[in-house]
Amino acid sequence: MHIKSVLSSSNVLLSASRCSLLLILVSLTMAQTGQAIPLNTQLEVFYAEQDHVESNPLIGTWQLVSGQYLDDKQQWVDYKSLHLTSIKIISKSHFSFTTMKSVQGSKQFWAAGTGTYQLTDQFYIEKPVLNSFGVSEGESFKFEYQLKQNRLHTKRVENGVLKETEIWRRI
Repeated sequence: MHIKSVLSSSNVLLSASRCSLLLILVSLTMAQTGQAIPLNTQLEVFYAEQDHVESNPLIGTWQLVSGQYLDDKQQWVDYKSLHLTSIKIISKSHFSFTTMKSVQGSKQFWAAGTGTYQLTDQFYIEKPVLNSFGVSEGESFKFEYQLKQNRLHTKRVENGVLKETEIWRRI
């Protein structure tokens, strides 16, 4: 059956890029198995994934723009003064980040963490499972968050004290 007639009969509207993605999926499936996945199955899977992404706007890859944290001496430390760069990846169930520090033009490891998270309308709560900064499994970091265009603004408050703020850019 021709794709246009299938899409018309299903009352499904797809952008050109979504149609291209579906055609790629069909091609890959045929190349791997010798047979195609029915188009209606592909559409169901595709839209289920899209609905999840749209219901969780944090899913994606983020690059650190700026930030600061309150150190153990209760002094604010700006990430720029440390020359930090970081990438954070958020999937539908896990987060992971790696942070590097630039020292005299060479990058040195600063910190990394990965684990699961919870998301509410107001809070993004990371639960590290593996990390380089000594956090025990079961501990969590609760961030208030706001999305402003392609920027994720977070702040972490502990016992009524602001401890950390960050701005991430979607890449």
